[in-house]
Amino acid sequence: MRLPDIGFRLRQARNDLGLTQAQLARAAGVSRTTLNQLENGLIGDLGVQRLRAILAEVGLALTLVPDSVAPDS
Repeated sequence: MRLPDIGFRLRQARNDLGLTQAQLARAAGVSRTTLNQLENGLIGDLGVQRLRAILAEVGLALTLVPDSVAPDS
């Protein structure tokens, strides 16, 4: 899955929980600008730890699967 796809899923989860970008960013320890760029597919680079922290706040997680079964391989 690419970062723009993750950002789209993240926005859905955030909205489902009724959180603003500012609330989620504060809870995950990132800037609202970073979160906005991630949700809009505009972020160039985001460390795995930061991404995991953001996703954890909305109940999502990264999962590794063999490339042969990855949906977007």
